[in-house]
Amino acid sequence: SSHHSQQKSPNCSTWAHTEKSIMTGDIYVSTTGNDSNLGTIESPFLSIDRALQEVASMDKSTCSQIVICIESGLYNVNHIDMQSIHGGNYNCEVIFCSYGEGDTILNAGIELSSNDFIQVSNYPSLSNRIKDNIKDNIYVLDLKSAPYNLTSSDWGNIYPIGTYNTAGRYNGNNTGPMYSELFIDNQRQTLARFPNAGYIKTGQVIQLGRESANQSNGEPAFDIYKVDNALASRIDTWQNLNDVWMYGFWQYDWADGSTPIHTFDSENNYLTASYQSFFGAKEGADYFFYNCLEELDIAGEWFLDRENGLVCIYKPINFENSFINLSISQSSVISINSNHITLKDITLMGSRGNGIEISGNYNKIENCKILDIGGHAVIINGTH
Repeated sequence: SSHHSQQKSPNCSTWAHTEKSIMTGDIYVSTTGNDSNLGTIESPFLSIDRALQEVASMDKSTCSQIVICIESGLYNVNHIDMQSIHGGNYNCEVIFCSYGEGDTILNAGIELSSNDFIQVSNYPSLSNRIKDNIKDNIYVLDLKSAPYNLTSSDWGNIYPIGTYNTAGRYNGNNTGPMYSELFIDNQRQTLARFPNAGYIKTGQVIQLGRESANQSNGEPAFDIYKVDNALASRIDTWQNLNDVWMYGFWQYDWADGSTPIHTFDSENNYLTASYQSFFGAKEGADYFFYNCLEELDIAGEWFLDRENGLVCIYKPINFENSFINLSISQSSVISINSNHITLKDITLMGSRGNGIEISGNYNKIENCKILDIGGHAVIINGTH
């Protein structure tokens, strides 16, 4: 599904290395079009899905190529699915290309307007958790309200990152797709974390999960670390420990994994991780905490109150003119299960999944830009 957006589009012009070549189109799509139009340059379609229907109905045995011209502008899409009926053949290539001034942008995320952010003081339950000297810089947007009208299924849960996580060994819904990410002017924002950069070191290992007996419910035992007094005092200020995650290299410097905090015992300074480390735990391992609202304290960080759908950011310089994008779709922006399709001069962005997935032969990606993606930019299976 595609619809147009009248909001400002991101300025990607600095990325272009090659000028767009002008092609004469057989089918035209525009943000000012209508899907009941004819699909000509004077009467363009609105959606790429409608253009695909037209491509499917065309006789590809009599033409040398079919060109779909998509006018520059921002198109909100969830997933564009190109099947064999949309593909070409050895004599007839199907080409999707951009035309007009500026970039043709397919956004699988949702653009957030800087005008919809208000000061955190309007949300006392959040404001009370922010450091006093930072509060004036923290702004909040409600994803549940108009014009966004999103629900928790849109932004998703936080699931483990890192190759060597053990979440699947524990009961419950512990693994899933990449969570929604926030991008400002195509720069990935960092979930509020401590320390702000680099790592801290694990303390003494009180319990090594993988060498301990399973819990009474049959789940693997936890790793438990001792923390120093300074860190203990800091953790004591975090109001919702179940939201806070730890990412680190718990045993080897090539084996990363993440886990939520399970509990913190402030009497003994014992920190318990929800998921044990794959290769075991050690003292002196590099790690950091993330997804912690109380640690939202520098530009470039953000936090999402997932229960209430509230995006919290540290307001950056020139915020009013920024392009703010939240990745939403869990699908690739474009999938091609077909042959002889070319994507040319198109910008794709905003998926929690991959940018382009191709399974087929003689397909081409030419001078495209892929931004703000949670997974891989491009996955190709096939020959050329």
